[in-house]
Amino acid sequence: MNKLYEQVQELFRDVKNEWAKLDNNRDLFPQICFDALDRNFDFSLDSVEEIINLQLPKQSFPKDQFGELPITIFSNNDFFIDMYLWNLEHTSIHDHSFEGAFKLLSGKSHQTIYEFDVKEEISDVIKKGVLKKVSTHYNEPGKRQQIHKYENFIHEVIHLKAPTVNLLVRNYWYERTLAEYTQSFSFAPLTNNNDLMVKIRALSYFYNFQKPNRKAVLRTICSDFNIQELASFIRLKKIISKHCSSSEIYDDFNKDLSDALLNSNDIPNWAHELFIDYEAQSRRIKRINNLKLI
Repeated sequence: MNKLYEQVQELFRDVKNEWAKLDNNRDLFPQICFDALDRNFDFSLDSVEEIINLQLPKQSFPKDQFGELPITIFSNNDFFIDMYLWNLEHTSIHDHSFEGAFKLLSGKSHQTIYEFDVKEEISDVIKKGVLKKVSTHYNEPGKRQQIHKYENFIHEVIHLKAPTVNLLVRNYWYERTLAEYTQSFSFAPLTNNNDLMVKIRALSYFYNFQKPNRKAVLRTICSDFNIQELASFIRLKKIISKHCSSSEIYDDFNKDLSDALLNSNDIPNWAHELFIDYEAQSRRIKRINNLKLI
């Protein structure tokens, strides 16, 4: 039997039994996971290859929503264990809609911890404020970290070696999805929204084929969005770059989007501010990638 699989299976049993002794108290779950992760794991890419050929449980991210290779190894009705393998991507600045703990098995990463000072609540899913850096540190193999829900743990992870691999023990989602952060905004993006994804792919089509009404379609789509859809679209617009046939076409789309958000009376003022924030964040990540840290 695969040694790493056996070790993760033992971790799953130990967390399950220890949590049961404490009546599955959610407040105690992160510490239980943190303590249980204080053990050795025989990680190798060969072990991962063997694991993905086993009979795995229902996957927590079946639609490529997070990570470059997320694998759910064990689960029950209360919690599950995921392994995330990173190669080229970095995380957004985000909080968590769950609790637990993770351990770095391989690679190296740089983690920044933040706080967000809310100044204005635009709605229950989007807030305006100030993002403040609290601390930074490097994660080496063996490093463990507790995860607490929502604003109690906001972080960003830059991956410095390939692959960088985390083992995560976590409970299931709370009532809202996680929030993402820019320098001035916090919002909970939509996930698994097929209508939104269809509109994103349609805009890629219109711009690739230089449809003459593409600007009007873009403006109409943005005007018809509700607050959460609009914020999610601004975040997900990077998907369009993957479907555009050239960088010049994506640049045209980006300019048209900026113009629509800035000059339409049907679109709230904060939308263009959020767009500018995301552009600045994207440029920062691009500069990091250009350093070829991986």
